Amino acid sequence: MVLSDVEEWMKRGAWHVIEAIEVVKTSGFPRSLGIEFCFTLRRRGNACYFYRRRVCTIYDLRPAVCRLFPFAYSERGVAVHPWALRNCPAVRLYGDRPPGEELRELAKEIMRELLGLPFYTTIVEELITSTGRVFPCNRFRVNVGLV
Repeated sequence: MVLSDVEEWMKRGAWHVIEAIEVVKTSGFPRSLGIEFCFTLRRRGNACYFYRRRVCTIYDLRPAVCRLFPFAYSERGVAVHPWALRNCPAVRLYGDRPPGEELRELAKEIMRELLGLPFYTTIVEELITSTGRVFPCNRFRVNVGLV
């Protein structure tokens, strides 16, 4: 999840989505870029909090990374997400086809915003706090700022 997602949710008054934002430690490609933490939506078990009965309940509000799926940005550029390669029947059926130009541009924008994460972490933290929800990772503030 990136700042443009939060801005869109604010414009549309989707406070229930903003209240579900959490901070998580990164791994893989983002970690290799020096991004220690990122924002995500709360999870229920192994699934997104907003994924119920095999349906995304915020489909029109879904974050950029969800719009990009089954693709993800990696050290190889934009490629099919490893999870999708293993689990998505459509990906298995149609193979590892390259994304269109629109998805490549979306992936670049997501990466630009992720790299700018240290500059907008405080804004998102204050927004979450203003909704009345306790920000889950206040103890990481210094680490996030050093990314």
